Amino acid sequence: MTGDMGLDAIATLCTGKIERRTEGTDKLIVMGGLRINVRGTVYERDAVLCLNQRDGYSTKLYLSARVPHGGTHSPNWNNDLYYVLGKPWHSWSWKDVPANQSPAAILADHLEAFR
Repeated sequence: MTGDMGLDAIATLCTGKIERRTEGTDKLIVMGGLRINVRGTVYERDAVLCLNQRDGYSTKLYLSARVPHGGTHSPNWNNDLYYVLGKPWHSWSWKDVPANQSPAAILADHLEAFR
């Protein structure tokens, strides 16, 4: 448990530390060891969830490394790396995840790309 009611649901999906951060006007959640289930195989990646508009998306999830697809969707990985908090991150084209919901709901909507 993080002690942050908004992050406790996310904490159940992570093996590492979770913290709120900002970078300029961006509101971020940094997650250590986010577990992503793709058809029964669990991949663990560090991740950053941006809770506001960035890089042309209403919200965005960045991962430390790509995750193989295998679900009903096939993530369209962007070829460029994104720099957040001074580090390079991978992401895919996944639009229309609205910012007007809880951080856990935003994360769940982004993870739909792997289902």
